[in-house]
Amino acid sequence: MKLTYELLHSAGSYGGNGFNRPQLELLGVAWPPRKGWLRGLAGTEIDDAKWEKVLALSGVRKKQERIEILGEQTNPDIEAQVCADILERQQRGIAKYGVTVADNPLALKEWLQHAYEETLDKAIYLKRAIAELNLAK
Repeated sequence: MKLTYELLHSAGSYGGNGFNRPQLELLGVAWPPRKGWLRGLAGTEIDDAKWEKVLALSGVRKKQERIEILGEQTNPDIEAQVCADILERQQRGIAKYGVTVADNPLALKEWLQHAYEETLDKAIYLKRAIAELNLAK
């Protein structure tokens, strides 16, 4: 089969751009992937069996099953939206840093520093929203 952008995005985790190392190896892309790797794959051929392995490694099948399960819950919209947000967030992170969180070699202290700084940002956003609500009264 011929790889298209749409097909490739359907196999990427977290919104279509998140590919893990085993997937990229199957696709013949060196790790870490260089800028433009996706563009280089579009239009190339891949056999069906290999493509199924790429899909299996992406978790696409599992995500589809989870979404179907969420659809059976009483209020799936919130959970599905959070899942979609997580998928999109990882996609942006991979695009920005070139690796998944699992493959990022930061030390524990660095992870804690990142979390601390993001928590400070959250406090600022919350305070601003509360101030806006107070003004609206």
